Amino acid sequence: MGDCLTVEDAADPLSRHDPLTFIKANMRIAPVPALPEIRLYAAHPASGLWRLTHQ
Repeated sequence: MGDCLTVEDAADPLSRHDPLTFIKANMRIAPVPALPEIRLYAAHPASGLWRLTHQ
């Protein structure tokens, strides 16, 4: 599991608007159900992904 964004990171405009930084900091790496050898970053309830829809 990755580390969540800190308050300082959230205040930094670059990390707030950089999708790669957000994904690595907030999403979990999980296997694809039918292809467990493939692992992708996946959203989860605590990921905060819903916040991006309000920007």
